[in-house]
Amino acid sequence: MKHKNLKTCAVLLLGLGLQATQAQTALFVKQKVGTNTPFDLSTLKMLTFAGGNVTVLRKDARTSSFVRSNVQYMNFAENKVNELAPINGEQNGKLILFPNPVQDVLNIEMGNDGINPTQIEIVGIDGKVVLRTVLYNAKSTISVSFLPKGLYLLRSKYGTSKFIK
Repeated sequence: MKHKNLKTCAVLLLGLGLQATQAQTALFVKQKVGTNTPFDLSTLKMLTFAGGNVTVLRKDARTSSFVRSNVQYMNFAENKVNELAPINGEQNGKLILFPNPVQDVLNIEMGNDGINPTQIEIVGIDGKVVLRTVLYNAKSTISVSFLPKGLYLLRSKYGTSKFIK
């Protein structure tokens, strides 16, 4: 049953990602120590999570393998890592959420001007705002333990990003 729920969440996330207004053309794997490794989606054949590793298989048979415990997060984006469209015409910026899927504590990294208070909203798949708060640091954590399992959007002046609980 656990694997069926995981597959369902993965299919929903992939489906919603494909319906985004901006085409997601790359997969980025960010390691805890190291760089953000980009992969062009048009060159990928398969992504597997087996034996404690994340393996990326390309169509030309080249593979890249990462130790799962060393992967900080993985995300899909267009061209540049984590740059998202502004909300309501506000400034462009960066918004990074991890881990994704999240269990209890969501890490948020946003923008370069961490001294300005930033309002965020977490919106459920039904469109209802389930949390509205102000963050005062560029790197923050918030508890999402009260949220039921599902797909959510986090909105801020730096963009909108999806996450799974």
